[in-house]
Amino acid sequence: MNMIPLKKSTLFLTAIFLMFSVTVVFADYEPVDPSPINAVTGVLPQQIPAGDLQIQWTKPDIAAGTGTVEGYVYEWTNSIDEPGTYSGVLMTSSENPLLETETSMFAGDDYDGPYWYLHIKTKYLLFASGPGISDDVYVGLFNFDDTSSGEIALDTGVSGQTETTSSLNPVTLSLSAAADTVKVYLSNTSTRPQIGVDYATPLTHEVIGGEGSKIIYYWFEDQVGNISGRKNLSFDLVAGKSMEPAGDFEMGTGESQTFSILGKEAGETFDWEIISDPAGVASFEGLSTGVDSVTVVCDIEGTFSVQATSNTDNVVYDSGTVTVFQSYTLGDVNDDGDITLDDVRLTFTFFLGGESTTTEFSAANVYDDSDGNTSISLHDVQGVFTLFLGGSL
Repeated sequence: MNMIPLKKSTLFLTAIFLMFSVTVVFADYEPVDPSPINAVTGVLPQQIPAGDLQIQWTKPDIAAGTGTVEGYVYEWTNSIDEPGTYSGVLMTSSENPLLETETSMFAGDDYDGPYWYLHIKTKYLLFASGPGISDDVYVGLFNFDDTSSGEIALDTGVSGQTETTSSLNPVTLSLSAAADTVKVYLSNTSTRPQIGVDYATPLTHEVIGGEGSKIIYYWFEDQVGNISGRKNLSFDLVAGKSMEPAGDFEMGTGESQTFSILGKEAGETFDWEIISDPAGVASFEGLSTGVDSVTVVCDIEGTFSVQATSNTDNVVYDSGTVTVFQSYTLGDVNDDGDITLDDVRLTFTFFLGGESTTTEFSAANVYDDSDGNTSISLHDVQGVFTLFLGGSL
């Protein structure tokens, strides 16, 4: 029988066709519907499974008599990108292969990552073309969280407390912990309480046993129920009294502030004075003698301090310096609680050189024209008119 010779071009095209056909075949037969059994996927943090992490999938369909699944290769990574190598090998003849991963590799993960992905490929043998390996399929992301941690310290912003001492009891604590922290447990013993309190900072806690060396034990709990290991804070509880609030601070005109003495004895009262106030910046609201606390109202701009003298031992306690600034609403020139056409008229009057009080002048000057707020410009008139019409600056 005569053979018809093939042209070189026909042989070349045939070779290209065969290469393409093999490539397409070798890209098939991925694991089908891989999914976790004892965990969930997604960014929501979850605890690591108590036993092995289990992933199951269905064996790809290779028609009987055409080939067989030889097994699977897999790799855990922190990315959806296909890994360069697959170090795990799973040999199974099951219709529903099961991978069980020992979970120590996830230990120490926190709520914000790292995220984990399982990459799987099928290794198979096709009788017509030989061995092959499928495209990559991944399962994930998994966000495991087995870590909870935080710190507590004495709040040094509170008068009467340093980093290592407190004259107050209950003490005020400042806390810092991961963003997913929901509970904190505080105890005077090394045994964790059954019930924690909602995480917040600051928190107060009462120690026992009078003055001396103290230890507060603490634990933090996160949103998936991880509880941190026990830590402790050591400090000295010392005798002492102090003004509250302490230190320098600012207030606006018309605002009020209550002053008291922290650490005072039961039944102890004080005589109170407003000092360093030649201009009458502040005044008492209510009694100021023979009481354990007072309320001070800021009347005008300026500075003042508060002093308390104990009626028990004549010890004197001073506050810091309080600076009072003019409190007003921009645009509400006549301070009647609303921005009306009267405010527009007043601003225009000030612009034309009319006289005003400090409050009116400040409220009318709605723009800082780089002049130190010492004049009213037409720009300010326009600004108040805009506010009057319900606009914003």
